[in-house]
Amino acid sequence: MKFCFFVFLFSINLAQAQESNLSAGGVSPHWEFGATTGTSIPSDTFEGVTELLPSVLITMDKGFEYFRIETKYLFASSEGVRLRRIYMVIKNYFNLFDMQYYWNFGLGVSQYKRNTNIFNDEQYLTSGGWHYALGSKIKINKKVFFKAELGSYIRPSRTIYVGIGLGFNFGGESK
Repeated sequence: MKFCFFVFLFSINLAQAQESNLSAGGVSPHWEFGATTGTSIPSDTFEGVTELLPSVLITMDKGFEYFRIETKYLFASSEGVRLRRIYMVIKNYFNLFDMQYYWNFGLGVSQYKRNTNIFNDEQYLTSGGWHYALGSKIKINKKVFFKAELGSYIRPSRTIYVGIGLGFNFGGESK
């Protein structure tokens, strides 16, 4: 709950940030919203969870002087297992071979609940953790883009997420 309150306060500060074409550091201050669907692949250290988890990842980010701040919410569910994660990450884009890629790294909170033959959790189990990811962005037009992401969530286990989806630019993206 404290983390959600921190995210809320931080979002208020993001909304009050001044916008211009590009910051002094070259980052466009526009907002981006994205939604991808894919698969979370838990390792065997996620006790009692062995199957692939169909997942949805929702992201929202805002540009600052040298980087972007992104919040991520991931939801996954399959065969008695429910997993949800909220993360705050630093994100930055780079161009390579005429394509735009990004990396991100940050901290967050994971909650999971198992209702399987082996485990039956009464309530969600909570753990702090960290996250890193690589992704790509292909513009469809000025406001819409296709995105793909490959990320790794650390704690309560190691989980890899692979997903594809769409993103939307809000505000004045200059490129």
